[in-house]
Amino acid sequence: MVGFLIAFWAAPQMSAGRLLFAVAGTGYILIAVRFEEADLRRELGEPYLRYAEQVPRFIPSPRALAGRRRAPQDSGTR
Repeated sequence: MVGFLIAFWAAPQMSAGRLLFAVAGTGYILIAVRFEEADLRRELGEPYLRYAEQVPRFIPSPRALAGRRRAPQDSGTR
């Protein structure tokens, strides 16, 4: 969704029509995400709640990324 938000607002020239589209599109996304999260909470329950507590909604936190451990690299040869 962040890609859509960037596309809506990253315009070299913002006409009134494009501004209206960007505002409407942003509003739609913000509202739709709330509904989608409610559906996920209802369908998946506790596992989704734990996931949602650990992961930011739109933009990852640099602090969270720095604290993450890297997955071990496959050292086997093919």
